[in-house]
Amino acid sequence: MSSKTGVVYLASFHEAIRPLQDNDRLKVYDAVLDYGIYDALPEELPAHLQGYFALMKPNIDTAKNRYNAAVENGKKGGRPPKEKPE
Repeated sequence: MSSKTGVVYLASFHEAIRPLQDNDRLKVYDAVLDYGIYDALPEELPAHLQGYFALMKPNIDTAKNRYNAAVENGKKGGRPPKEKPE
């Protein structure tokens, strides 16, 4: 199980699940955060909430991939210094 320090939570996620009842909204929050931080797919998410997660997952995956690429590029040391004109 990998552990990250955070997860991207978009305003569209909030707008989509805000109208849900508190207990359903909490289940979706937990599913999003568990997936984003620990890569854990929701196992017991009720069928009527699975669509919310399915729509959010590609955005979380894209954000994770961009972050991981940035970390890898950062390990390369950055751009070499420019040559000074003589």
